[in-house]
Amino acid sequence: MLRDFDFACRTETGIQIRPGAMRLRWDLTELATVDGHLARGAFTASARALAEPNELKMLEEALLGSRRAVTLADVAAYFAEAISAAARKYARGVDAQTLIGDEDKQTLATALMETAGAVAFGCGIEILQPANVELDCPTLQRQRLEEMDRQTVQRRAADQVDQLRRSAELFKQFEAVRNSAPELSPGQVLGRIGATDQADVFRAIMLASSRKSPRSRLWAAAGNCLIRIDIDESPRAELVAAPMNLGPLRSIRGDGGGGLLLGCQTGVMRMDIDSPTHAVEYRDPELDGRLGFNGAVMFGDRIWASHGEAGLVCWMLDQLEKPVMTLRPSSSKIPGFSPRNLCRLDADRIIFSSAGQLAIVSRDGEITTVGQAADADVVGILVQSQRILTTHGDGHVCSWHSEDLRLKNRQRRAGRIGAATVLPWMGDARLLLATEEGPIVCVGPDDELMTQYTSPYPGLRIAAGADDAVAAVTADRQRLVLWHPWDGRKPFSDIFIYGLAKHRIADITFI
Repeated sequence: MLRDFDFACRTETGIQIRPGAMRLRWDLTELATVDGHLARGAFTASARALAEPNELKMLEEALLGSRRAVTLADVAAYFAEAISAAARKYARGVDAQTLIGDEDKQTLATALMETAGAVAFGCGIEILQPANVELDCPTLQRQRLEEMDRQTVQRRAADQVDQLRRSAELFKQFEAVRNSAPELSPGQVLGRIGATDQADVFRAIMLASSRKSPRSRLWAAAGNCLIRIDIDESPRAELVAAPMNLGPLRSIRGDGGGGLLLGCQTGVMRMDIDSPTHAVEYRDPELDGRLGFNGAVMFGDRIWASHGEAGLVCWMLDQLEKPVMTLRPSSSKIPGFSPRNLCRLDADRIIFSSAGQLAIVSRDGEITTVGQAADADVVGILVQSQRILTTHGDGHVCSWHSEDLRLKNRQRRAGRIGAATVLPWMGDARLLLATEEGPIVCVGPDDELMTQYTSPYPGLRIAAGADDAVAAVTADRQRLVLWHPWDGRKPFSDIFIYGLAKHRIADITFI
């Protein structure tokens, strides 16, 4: 009795064959074409056993022999060598593109039917239509993909050449306007460029500036650790040994002479970056708190520092053990006095903020408030020759006259921001605003251009800018993210500082 997979079987009364035709499949492999490709696929056709006595006799002799049954697999195997040989012979005479084409596959199917028919003639089997050949050629497909990749690279290269040529032309236009009107700031010159071209001009300028400038060095403060990152295509963080007698680090700034001012828990440390172990420590013996100095600035013979609990503290450079002046919150006329964003205003004054209030302190310690307190906290102060710029947590940027400190204008340039800093730009500066939504927004005070530095991290907390890099700290203060200034589409580096320092990042600065 025939089983489901039997083609014919031996019974007591003779040979029993399966009525009707059965579909068979032959795998075609290693079909080498004339142009050196390898194709593969399958050939399918129908087969049926012939019932005439002579045909049954041939079926018995060729396939059944002493076995009880011949399976479909046995029949396919009987034809396989001849079919494979015919397919390979055919493939050697054509190229891969022709072989896998619909017309040639039909021609191959006809040739394989003839080969199968010749084998079937001597074994009591008939090969029937429909016959079908399915082929593909992985090597040809790979060649096509590689060619597409090459064409894509060539197009991209051509586009880049066109972009560079266009950028060069725009840069010349920018320089021509700037030379003809030297009284204009770079941002005002940029504003005279067509709106659609301003971003290209900005990127071209940043790229050119980065190539002319020496490599920057980024410094980070994390707990009791001082960390140095040399900016290149693969920056690495390195711990720097420095005295930690004043407690954990809270802030880090340049001292204006190539050194660092480190705000610590109980004082300020001035450090030579070439000899970090020989730091000068300025103490505030009255201070007893968990916070640290959030900023320090040096000018003349003094160092001023700001502290959320201790207020403003001033040391003479040659008097390390105690301040010469302290302006504590308890004696301040500014409600909730908590100074931060300390900057040098001129040779005799510093400027700072307390919440939304801008204020100035003179050399003798007299504090003068500037304007009315804003609704949102000041998160950054930029002092320029003709004006002072303040950025606020609600995204507003305010411009103040540097002479009489009157408010010139106020405009909203971003959503809510958690940090702000400056990006050097042609002797001027643009503002980097770290928004709560995610990207860092780069804006200029004299133009409407807005560019972005994007990353997977929302709510960046601290930012810093240099000619060759933009840096920011993630919301959890564990990672440092770096971008090229001319390409804000994605960071070029992401450094896990917490894994190195075992502390979260408190502050960063470029020197």
